Amino acid sequence: MFWNVVIGLPFWLAILANNKNQIRSLEKRDYSILAGIVLVSSITQTLIDMLAIKYTPAINYSFLTRTAVLFTFVFAAAFLAEKLTRRKIAIAAVIVGGAWLLTTGGQSISIGIGDALTILDAALISFGNTILGKMATARMKPMFVVSATAVGAALPEAGLALYLGHTIAVNNILLVFSLVFLYLVLNSIRFIAYKYASAAMVASFMSLTPFIVLLLAVPLLGESMSPIQLAGGFLVMAASIFAVKSKI
Repeated sequence: MFWNVVIGLPFWLAILANNKNQIRSLEKRDYSILAGIVLVSSITQTLIDMLAIKYTPAINYSFLTRTAVLFTFVFAAAFLAEKLTRRKIAIAAVIVGGAWLLTTGGQSISIGIGDALTILDAALISFGNTILGKMATARMKPMFVVSATAVGAALPEAGLALYLGHTIAVNNILLVFSLVFLYLVLNSIRFIAYKYASAAMVASFMSLTPFIVLLLAVPLLGESMSPIQLAGGFLVMAASIFAVKSKI
């Protein structure tokens, strides 16, 4: 978090400097949406996420955060007038089922207070990132939205990182810059996707993240993947591809 802010801030400020006309044309609703993204996604969700990680078993956390796709489908119907069809419900069910196999290996999980925080975390991810992000990019340029919210969140995120001691000494400067660069690129792509795709489609596609991470971890970190996890990953992938092809 800390190095994302320190290294990424000049990049976001440069984008804002090239969007002065967009800034001058902002309306009260635009400011409200941008402030909502910062408050919900960058501040509240970050705090809830830390509590969820602290009080939830890792296996529960890994699975329950994937329920964000369910919240997105419901929130998109409520706030963005996207229809909640049987096809969407089926896609969401397959994605969550596949995520359960992928993250838990098919094990049952017990639900506690930390798990409730994780579910709240998933809801905040859905609303703060996807729903408000979709609202913002419908009214403003995607790169302006991502840069404005990044700059708005810079001070509280840096302060929180310093307070928690998450400033991590730089032992490999190339690795730090590479990770920050990847963060900048992926964050930009995410907001561009909000502009041109439905919230449901973006949420479905982003559900591939844990499967991709696990696939990369096998050769790079020597992690293992069981047949059940592999099956779960392919379920998520199949549902995500179907969501894109059917243009939900």
